[in-house]
Amino acid sequence: MTSKVYENIKNYIKENYKGLLFVVICFLLVTVRLPYYIEAPGGILDTKDKIDYTNSFKMKGSLNMAYVSQVDGTIPMLLYAFINPNWDISKEEEITVGSESIKDEEYRNKLLLEEANDTALLVAFKYSDIKHSVQNRETFVTYVDDLAKTNLKVGDKIISVENHKINRKQDLYDFVENKKIGDKITFKVIRDGKEKECVATLIDVSSKPKDGIVITENVDIKSYYNVDFKFKN
Repeated sequence: MTSKVYENIKNYIKENYKGLLFVVICFLLVTVRLPYYIEAPGGILDTKDKIDYTNSFKMKGSLNMAYVSQVDGTIPMLLYAFINPNWDISKEEEITVGSESIKDEEYRNKLLLEEANDTALLVAFKYSDIKHSVQNRETFVTYVDDLAKTNLKVGDKIISVENHKINRKQDLYDFVENKKIGDKITFKVIRDGKEKECVATLIDVSSKPKDGIVITENVDIKSYYNVDFKFKN
C-alpha cells in the first residue's frame, strides 16, 4: 500500500513538475525577504478608532494622525518600488542604528510607543482633573550606543544601580551625574525573565559622565476612567 502511494506521488510530480516548479518559484519570490525595507505612503486615521474608553463625551470634528507604511523588501515589492516614485527603498543598515539588529529596533519602537501612550494619558488626566494614580514604574534599555562600554542590552529591565532602586529615568540620570568619567557602575537587570548583573564604564560625552544608553519609562496608570490604546506599531 505504501509503495503504491509513493509511486502515485512520484508519477504526479514527474507529470506536473513544471507547474510545481512554477508554484515553488512564485512562493519564494513573494516570501523571501532581502535586506531592504520600503517606505510607502500610508494614510490618515481617526484616533477615536484607536482608543477605547468607558465614558463617552461629545466632540466636534476629529483628531487625525498621518502615518507612513514600512514594507519588507521582497522581490515583487522592490520591483514595484523601482518604478513608483512615491516608494523609497532603504538598506537594512539605514533603518537600524549603529550595530543594533532589526529586532532591537522593533523592540525599541514598541517601548517608545508604550511610553508615548503613558505620557499622553497622564497629561490628559491631569488637565481633565480625572482622578488617577501611578502604581508602578519600570525602566527599560532601548538603545546602547556603539561607544558605550557596557554589556547592557536593548530590552533589559533596570532594577537598580549600585543597589539604588531605579523607578524613573531621572533616578538613573541623577545617579550618573554625581559620578566621574571612567567610574564603573553595576546594574541589576532582568533579561529573558532572569535577574542579571551588568557593568557600565562611564564615558566622556561633552566632558560629562554618561553610561551610553537610552532608557524609556513605562507606568501602570489606575483610574476609574479606563482608556485602552489599540496601536500595534
